[in-house]
Amino acid sequence: SDHEKSRIRRAKAELAVGKEKVIAIQQQTTRNDDSAPSSASAYLIQAKCDLQEVLDNPECTQAGKMSVEKLVLHVDHLLQLAKTAMLKQNPKADWDLYEQTVQAACW
Repeated sequence: SDHEKSRIRRAKAELAVGKEKVIAIQQQTTRNDDSAPSSASAYLIQAKCDLQEVLDNPECTQAGKMSVEKLVLHVDHLLQLAKTAMLKQNPKADWDLYEQTVQAACW
């Protein structure tokens, strides 16, 4: 369906931005707010919400489901890297609360 395709397309764009930011964090090439772990995480969490919405849709096509499942693995891996970076930067950070806060704002 068109909704499924647009959600997958948006998730791929969010994944690309999040991945770029995670790579910048790992390489420590920049020190501005745009490369903060929280910035990368927000894009990745939104991508995961979009992908989950596709999977939760009973009208999800088999091709869509297969595509989404591969993307979810990639998003989960990058989220783990962003989480590690965030906790390294601020060991007292509450990742679960942060993730829930971002998820609450997902649309």
